[in-house]
Amino acid sequence: MGFAAYCKNGHLVGIVQSPRTGSDLRRLAERHATGIPFFSPFCKECGEATVSQCPHCEARIELNAKYCGSCGKVLPWTENALAAARAYTDDLDEFTSDEKEKLNENFKVLTKDSPSVPLAVRLLQKAVAKAGPVVGSAILEIAKTLATAEAKKHLGI
Repeated sequence: MGFAAYCKNGHLVGIVQSPRTGSDLRRLAERHATGIPFFSPFCKECGEATVSQCPHCEARIELNAKYCGSCGKVLPWTENALAAARAYTDDLDEFTSDEKEKLNENFKVLTKDSPSVPLAVRLLQKAVAKAGPVVGSAILEIAKTLATAEAKKHLGI
């Protein structure tokens, strides 16, 4: 196991594998001693700042994480994606306020592997059907961005 760095939009910037041998450990220590950062300070895809530690507890970030494995809090790219989803759904005229809130809750459920995922997927599919092809397609794109691998299987994507 190692740790990873992502930009605030969720682009993977780099991975540092845990040392497996004495020479791996020595190379890692030498690199650290030079002061050369392990990762670029900014993302090459979008220009956002990169992070390799949880902003809440400073634990190193694991590969493919949406939440911190040490404190359980949401990581910046998951938080940004949920905020973008909320902004999109809040602007939809096709749904009532209650339906928008439920849709946003379902998006949040998709970011975690839990027993609630199949229900969230079913409710999301109903929202897509109600919204029509253009808005429904956008809702599915948001779901793809947020969903865990397991949730994507339930979504069929």
